[in-house]
Amino acid sequence: MIDFWTMTVSRPLYSRGDIPDFLTKTALGCSLVVITVVIPFTINNLVNDRFVLALVTFSVTVACASNVWIGVQGRYSLPLNTYLVTPVAAIAIIYAMIELGGPASYWPILLTVSYYFVLPEKRAGFFNILTVLIMIPMALAVLDQPSAFRFSAVLLGISLFAYTSMREIHLLHTQLKEQAVKDKLTGLFNRSLLEDSLQQAIAQNRRYGAPKALIVFDIDHFKSVNDTFGHDIGDEVLKRLAELLNRRTRSSDIAFRAGGDEFVVLVHDTDELQGGEVAESFRREVEQAVLLPDRNVTISAGVSGLREGMQWGMWMKACDEKLYRAKEGGRNRVVA
Repeated sequence: MIDFWTMTVSRPLYSRGDIPDFLTKTALGCSLVVITVVIPFTINNLVNDRFVLALVTFSVTVACASNVWIGVQGRYSLPLNTYLVTPVAAIAIIYAMIELGGPASYWPILLTVSYYFVLPEKRAGFFNILTVLIMIPMALAVLDQPSAFRFSAVLLGISLFAYTSMREIHLLHTQLKEQAVKDKLTGLFNRSLLEDSLQQAIAQNRRYGAPKALIVFDIDHFKSVNDTFGHDIGDEVLKRLAELLNRRTRSSDIAFRAGGDEFVVLVHDTDELQGGEVAESFRREVEQAVLLPDRNVTISAGVSGLREGMQWGMWMKACDEKLYRAKEGGRNRVVA
């Protein structure tokens, strides 16, 4: 019991990329609704001596109460909703269909919709299909034929409506999330994600000891590029530079456009010396690339490895100071 509770509550997010942020609120809201609706039926089952059914519906309330408890703390548990809340609710409805027949045939409709409010899209779709495959044969067994056909048609219709609606919501959520953290011009991550990424890197370093390096660079004399060629050409230079950077960085590394012509690269499993080599290699590639007609584009970079006791602001400041030294030293160089 302790292991299960630790797994479901102390690890509230399995994969941030796969779980929409809004599930924290929708799972909480859905659980509150279920508790409010189910408690009267639990009492009614007790009054009418349906003790097993009362126990089953009460278990749904307990499972949802667990969800509420973590939800009010602003957390979401994927294992709790996948392995406890959803199966308990499904088992309760299956048993109610067996026990009561027609009067319980409304509950599967609510169940299929609720999946999309407590689970990520793929898991919700899986449970939805499973519910349809179980409930339609059950309806044919416990309901008269016309009622079973109507039930099946409504269940399929609601399932399709729920899937298509939530599919669109998930797509819009993903697009909005990308727009919030990505620079529109270059496609790189923007400054809004920088602090969180550096703090996560610091936490990983403290826990596992893996080295980290930070590279900050900007384009030499970029103002003159805009003044000479215009801002449209300047934007093209930024875009091409970002394309070069994307090709050079590993999938584990993260590149940001911090603002204007300043870029930041977080390099994992790399110390300061290696980070300097990465920056120098990229500097040479930029110098050799044709980003402007009849004019070379160069960059200056500062590199700092993550040291013990550093906070993210100190880490950035160390890079900025080295970037300043690179510019003071004549530009088109790396200081690490």
